Amino acid sequence: MYPSDQMRAAVSRKRAMPRSFTSITLQPTPDTRRYPSGGIRRYRTARHGTYGNTALKDETSSPRRTSNSSHAARKDALLRQQTALAQFGELALKTEDLDAILQEGCQLVGEALGTDLAKIITLEDRGTQLFVRAGVGWPPGIVGHLKFDLSEDSSDRFALEKGEPVVIPDIGEENRFKVAPFVLQQGVQAFVNVPIIGADSRPKFGILEVDSRSPRAFTSDDISFLRTHANMIAAAVERHRNLAEVRSLATQREQLLAELQHRLKNNLQSVSSLIGIESARASTDETKNLLHGLLARIDSLRLVHENIYASGKFDAVDLALYLRELSASLLRFHDRDDLKIHLVTDLRPLAVSPDIAIPLGMIVTEFITNSVKHAFDREGTIAIRLNRPRSAEALLVISDDGKGLGPEESTGTGMRLIAGLSRQVNGKPQWTTEHGTKLTLTFSVGSPE
Repeated sequence: MYPSDQMRAAVSRKRAMPRSFTSITLQPTPDTRRYPSGGIRRYRTARHGTYGNTALKDETSSPRRTSNSSHAARKDALLRQQTALAQFGELALKTEDLDAILQEGCQLVGEALGTDLAKIITLEDRGTQLFVRAGVGWPPGIVGHLKFDLSEDSSDRFALEKGEPVVIPDIGEENRFKVAPFVLQQGVQAFVNVPIIGADSRPKFGILEVDSRSPRAFTSDDISFLRTHANMIAAAVERHRNLAEVRSLATQREQLLAELQHRLKNNLQSVSSLIGIESARASTDETKNLLHGLLARIDSLRLVHENIYASGKFDAVDLALYLRELSASLLRFHDRDDLKIHLVTDLRPLAVSPDIAIPLGMIVTEFITNSVKHAFDREGTIAIRLNRPRSAEALLVISDDGKGLGPEESTGTGMRLIAGLSRQVNGKPQWTTEHGTKLTLTFSVGSPE
């Protein structure tokens, strides 16, 4: 048989083939052989193999076309799901409103999977009931309102107990679990339940559920997406719980500190009263002066704690306000009919810790007390200036226009006390005695507020 006869025979066989082979193409195989006569070329099919010397290919249902279409659809679905996860993660970090996070989580998961309905149901009443806390696609009266029992034969209980998703592609064929009546009333035909479970020691939060009004075969990609989404919701819930606990502890701490400050202030007031009584009973001027000095120092402590208690800020003291009140209080305390003292203040706002405020208050107390006792005959001026020339340092200047420091004052108890108190604030005291006495103290305040 010549090659042309063979080709005509192949065409005849093609006409006799079943109807499913509606289109035939001839494809040369990689091992094509050429005979000396100019010869026969061998052909092979991709799907059905070689039929004689002719290849037969069914082009009515190309596997390659179907595969490409399926791959593109899966790629689009995965992109939607990844976008939803990214958007949810961004929102969960931006807001502390847990209800808004849960609601947006339902919205994003419904859009990513193209389902009619989605909801988050939380465990309530010690795990005996479920509450529809967030959701999309549901009629009024369900989301934020509906509670229902967590029944023994429900998919919700199974998912929570096992910690695994429950997939029901067709409720009509489901005989394992009982479905909640409100779900059936909305025409749901398929759904997936995914548990939202936090840390091991934490109670389980609830269920993420997507519902479809038509039967649906949820893919493994869908389930992986839902599990990741549920884990991100669990992380957001955990963050919200931690924030709530921190705030609660902070509130308790502030209440305890407020009570402590209140009691300390009252105790200092009681001590001041007792010293005042003893001072009135003292028989010598020396004893009275000692008790008066002690009383002034205690009063400076009382004022700083009063300032802290009134502001409600237990880690910061308004230093300008404190020094202004303290200096005025000290002049009232040392008021005498034969002595008139003017007080001049230039105090810039500065918040410092109590550890800094208390030593500075004691320094001001010592300076004013010594000035009242030794600097003036009948009249004088005491000036206090506070500013912050550099970010990590502040400057306190206290001065009077009195007689200046005498030998006793230069080496007395008050001077030694001021030197020790300056060291507590990393201070650098400098004394000058021109036109009175001036103390310049540079001290550390840390970084700028």
